[in-house]
Amino acid sequence: MQRTYFFHKQTKKYIVIVGSLFDDFHILKNGKFIKIPVSYSQKNKLIQRYLRRDVSFKGVQMTLPRISYEFTNFYYDNERKFNRLNQYISNIDTGTKKTQYTPVPYNIDIEVSVIANKNNDAAQIVEQILPKFTPDVKISTNLIPENDINMDISLCLNS
Repeated sequence: MQRTYFFHKQTKKYIVIVGSLFDDFHILKNGKFIKIPVSYSQKNKLIQRYLRRDVSFKGVQMTLPRISYEFTNFYYDNERKFNRLNQYISNIDTGTKKTQYTPVPYNIDIEVSVIANKNNDAAQIVEQILPKFTPDVKISTNLIPENDINMDISLCLNS
């Protein structure tokens, strides 16, 4: 039996989609709009990096406030399961029929953290995040470009 290798980087694409939701946040500080940097990292590592800062160090310093996010959990969701024999069909108009079986439903937990040294900065950021999720946000994306099938991803704010 010959094995078929595939790697579509779907988990990475999901995480990048979540991170892109937070790309365009700004706060008002001293009459200026400041863009909030977003990074993929653990909250604890950012806090430790901020606490270790050395004023004599002339390199790149970490600025606050900041948004960080990280992948924390990955689990099967049997409530969203469809029949395994269902297929998505694409490219019917061009004459080349491509099919894909129904994807297996998994939930990916991503923790988003707002790190700020002023309460007002954190409040401004949180007030921009909450309206995006009412209670969820749906994004249509093409995770496997070869199949030309757009899938709707629902991103839900749990806590």
